[in-house]
Amino acid sequence: MTPSAARRSLTVLALAALLLSAGGGLLAAPAARADGDPASDVLVGTDVFFPFEPVSHPVARALATTVARMHRLKEPVKVAVIASAVDLGTVTVLFGQPQSYADFLVRRSASSVITLLVVMPQGYGMNGMTPAARAAVQALPKPTGSSATALASAALLAVQKISGANGHPLGPRAGGGRSSSNSTVVIIAVVVAAVLGAASVAAAALRRRQRDTPSARG
Repeated sequence: MTPSAARRSLTVLALAALLLSAGGGLLAAPAARADGDPASDVLVGTDVFFPFEPVSHPVARALATTVARMHRLKEPVKVAVIASAVDLGTVTVLFGQPQSYADFLVRRSASSVITLLVVMPQGYGMNGMTPAARAAVQALPKPTGSSATALASAALLAVQKISGANGHPLGPRAGGGRSSSNSTVVIIAVVVAAVLGAASVAAAALRRRQRDTPSARG
């Protein structure tokens, strides 16, 4: 490992430790998380929400890199990969309804004008896409599997179709490039999702306990 690569690895570990430490604070004060939905929290600061089930590193890296390339092409998109109801925190009722969940995420975002892609085993949810991009995604078959890696692969293909429909075809280079930098993006995104997801679930559990106590019922 080169000195620069070692420094990057240490930086990633430090950021992960910081986020996990911050997660402890979130668990101690769960009332700060109002809606209990991990993706709506994660997508405020990053562009890809990965499910809690691990995604294979090459696929996760390729998806993160492709989304970053779209930003450079002035075609930003946010992606939520939802593999199970657990990924939805307290809004599990929306699992299996990718378009309804996409609408929910838009309502929770700071801006209603965002390009958003939701991928679930049942298909795709979309917001803010050009007619050509929407048609390109609608033409895709449902994901071929329900595992986190299969869904992330489906998201990667859909993002490539969106960019191509908007006049910016993305080739196979999406999985290559500076792997250390891309790995940092993937690791941080997964750690953030895990921390905020745990905080959301803890918040929901605490609120239920508070409602069920005699003092809460008066």
